[in-house]
Amino acid sequence: MRQHSVRHTGERPHVCETCSYATARRSSLRLHRLTHGGVKPYACDLCEYRATWPHNLRLHRMRHTSERPYECALCAYRAARMNDLKTHMRAHQGVRPYKCSTCDYRATRQDNLRQHERRHTNHKPYSCKFCDYKSAYSNCLKQHYKWRHPDDNLVLPESSTPAS
Repeated sequence: MRQHSVRHTGERPHVCETCSYATARRSSLRLHRLTHGGVKPYACDLCEYRATWPHNLRLHRMRHTSERPYECALCAYRAARMNDLKTHMRAHQGVRPYKCSTCDYRATRQDNLRQHERRHTNHKPYSCKFCDYKSAYSNCLKQHYKWRHPDDNLVLPESSTPAS
């Protein structure tokens, strides 16, 4: 009965000692702790990706296919994950929960806000492998490679992540 009642109170007495994760159920905490152990038994057969949970592997595999089961009722957008569709819907609803601390810019996604804030900090995490060019944005680095180093046979990832 106690375990059931915490669902209604929002109480989360079971806290991970490694991170700030908290849950109402002891069994959920035991499962969560596996994420800190580095054990990733579920491997993608198309790339090097490994996952702790089979559900995460299923979601990852959608990246290799054109499967997009969730569709927007207002436009042609389709998503592989329900959460991506929910985030997309914010644009239609005018909901922009992420606010820049320097100016009036607001974003529907936290990563868009992070990218925007580089304008204020001049942080340039994307570096050219062939010269001293740096950029705040991965698409600018891709353009740089295309125009300045077209013969260097560099294979660019579809989505770059900053070095730091």
